[in-house]
Amino acid sequence: MQEEEICDKDNSKTIQSKATTINEPRNDNQSETLATSSSNVT
Repeated sequence: MQEEEICDKDNSKTIQSKATTINEPRNDNQSETLATSSSNVT
């Protein structure tokens, strides 16, 4: 039981790290598009 729990924790950590790396560039793109759209409006 303990070994399985440890594996689950490791898997969740790797999944979280992958999710953050995938989300980071997307957030950057969104901020860039928002900045360009706002500059175009003004």
